[in-house]
Amino acid sequence: QVSAREYHTCGLRSSDREIFCWGSDSAGQVSGVPGGVSFDRVSLGIYHTCGLRRADGEILCWGNDNYGQVSQTPAGISFDWMVAGGYHTCGVRSSNGELDCWGDDSSGQVSGLPNWMSFDQVSARGFHTCGVRSSNREIYCWGSDFAGQISGTPSGVPFDWVSAGGYHVCGVRSSDGEVICWGSDFSGQVSDAPGGVPFDQVAAGQTYNCGMRSLDGEVLCWGRDDFGVLSDAPAGVPFDQLSAGYYHNCGVRSADGEVLCWGRDGDGQVEDAPAGVSFDQVSAGFYHSCGVRRSDGEILCWGRDEEGQVAGAPSGVPFDQVSAGGLHSCGLRSSDHEVVCWGWDYYGQVSQTPSGVPFDQVSTGYYHNCGVRSEDGTQTCWGSIVWNPR
Repeated sequence: QVSAREYHTCGLRSSDREIFCWGSDSAGQVSGVPGGVSFDRVSLGIYHTCGLRRADGEILCWGNDNYGQVSQTPAGISFDWMVAGGYHTCGVRSSNGELDCWGDDSSGQVSGLPNWMSFDQVSARGFHTCGVRSSNREIYCWGSDFAGQISGTPSGVPFDWVSAGGYHVCGVRSSDGEVICWGSDFSGQVSDAPGGVPFDQVAAGQTYNCGMRSLDGEVLCWGRDDFGVLSDAPAGVPFDQLSAGYYHNCGVRSADGEVLCWGRDGDGQVEDAPAGVSFDQVSAGFYHSCGVRRSDGEILCWGRDEEGQVAGAPSGVPFDQVSAGGLHSCGLRSSDHEVVCWGWDYYGQVSQTPSGVPFDQVSTGYYHNCGVRSEDGTQTCWGSIVWNPR
């Protein structure tokens, strides 16, 4: 195994499982490697390094310790898995599968994981995640609060739907179907939400939103109109489902199930949408799109494919849902409701997908994924920053 970070790289030597590192050693993240110790895994933060010791499953860390990402490492505890974030570290305990995190908590990456809550729906974006709670239909969010997308979450308000955007969040209020948004409002993506208009669904993009109007299924969009994400929305066309990507949108047309996409099209994420094919669901990602074909449940993807996020879609396998992320994609397999992911795996957003765990829904962010577990409705997240197994 090899792991690369901004300024240094480490690998596990096959012959003896010792760790070797090279590159910047400004905080001892390279020279501090324990000698004569075998490891099962190595993971790098920006200025620190951690390894999972083979003999007993303990985590050893070295390098920069400004946030306690080294010194606060639990002693005498065996772990099955661990990952180092930028300035924090997390591990999954062998005894009970619970998560321990330590180090920098500025964005809730240590304390913000809601593993005591059950959710009906979840939405993940670049650095924050939100879900609709099963118990009271309120929205709970965690992660980066750069623009108030976490702290601005309405309290005591039930919602039917939530969608996490670039640095903002929108939800469909249960009482009247109106869209309520909070967080960054630089382009009117919060304050310009239509008042007095009921919606069935809302899709939050990077600096804009689009909603599916309850009255007729037509799409209304507001916020910043880069690449025609607002102005090119089809007029007079009812949709059954809608998805907003980074700077493009896709929807399933009610009349025939065909996918219509609009917005930025530099990589074919708009114009390469299959014509004459009916879909049950579509998802717009960073620079690619994916859909579940109605005839057989197979996933078709189109757009940018430098990490296999398009071509890597499983062939001949029926899925109930697909979610297109940054440079990766995930789907909910029909046969067992397990999550299958493909594409870029730098943060473990593909390889760390839970095995043998059925899910009711999955949502991909740019560098992480979250799913609602079928067993108890709790969330499990994996990839950058978060891991929340139960």
